[in-house]
Amino acid sequence: MLKNILFTSFITTIILSFTSCGQPTPQTINTLSEDEQITALQNHTELRQYIKQPSQKVQIALVKQDPSYIKNFVNPSLEVQLAAVKTDENSLCQIKPKDRYEAVQIQAIQDHKGVLKCIAQTDSQKVQLAAINKNVRYIGLFKNPSIKVQIAAVKKDPNAILYIQNPSLQAQLISIGKKYHKTLTEQKMKTLARLEFQEAERYSTKAQSPYRKQHEKDDLYKKAFYFYTLSAQNGYIEANYLLAQSYAEGHGVQQDYTKAAHYYEKAANNEHPIAGAKYNACYMYYKASSWEKALTCFKEDSSEKSINNLALMYEKGKGVAMNKTMAYQFYSQASQQGSKDAKRNKERLCKNCSWVCK
Repeated sequence: MLKNILFTSFITTIILSFTSCGQPTPQTINTLSEDEQITALQNHTELRQYIKQPSQKVQIALVKQDPSYIKNFVNPSLEVQLAAVKTDENSLCQIKPKDRYEAVQIQAIQDHKGVLKCIAQTDSQKVQLAAINKNVRYIGLFKNPSIKVQIAAVKKDPNAILYIQNPSLQAQLISIGKKYHKTLTEQKMKTLARLEFQEAERYSTKAQSPYRKQHEKDDLYKKAFYFYTLSAQNGYIEANYLLAQSYAEGHGVQQDYTKAAHYYEKAANNEHPIAGAKYNACYMYYKASSWEKALTCFKEDSSEKSINNLALMYEKGKGVAMNKTMAYQFYSQASQQGSKDAKRNKERLCKNCSWVCK
């Protein structure tokens, strides 16, 4: 096969060498004018390899024919690079990083999506700013974005803080993000809160995959917690509930039953309370050993679960003087409301303290 290819190439060269009628040959192509060279190359693309030191005009013609051909040029001019990139976005990757003009990279970013992988290593602040102006998530491509770039990204979208790999001023960026949140109209705030919640849900769903390693789960839960926090701050009710769950389970944040109770109560006290949120808040106070708050909370909630736990507190003397009779009464009430746990607790209490049930 290789011999056949070499033979065919050799025959082609011989034929071109002896061709007549004024057609260009490998020996004559470099003696032609710019326009003649361009015409010849359009009709005989195999002559490209014989061009020596093509002019800028010829280089432009060559890259328009084949954008990847730009890799053959030493330090191609701005005009040549622009011509290649406008023809095919992938040609930017063919240009050596040190030879790329800022204007070319910016033009490529504006015109195409696939070039971002080619500029990931750029140190140009102008190029980085152009990238985040198109999409703030692109800031995650850069290893060391400048402070100016980081601030610009967060001003454009407060959520950009999540995508910055090595933030040099974390606290200031978060402060800037909150400031720009406040400048949004109420309608935009609601839309942003909903989008933030959806973003959190995506990360949370990914984290629940059984095929992910623990460190990957932890990272995904942290991102979910971040967006739940933003969404809750912007008034999305269900975000408070999921934020409470994060604290309760220690997903993406240090486990904290008291904070979990706080956010469950926020979800429950809204105009459209989420079912079960009040009980969960009470139970978190119970888990945190905040007996008085738990007792008050269980009394305020009328669900069978809360009444069952209220009975348990009276039975064990948690946050209130031990009172088996009151415990029996509350177990009975919860049982009537359908609580199987209360029914079992009532039977256990009667077995251990039969006098209470008479």
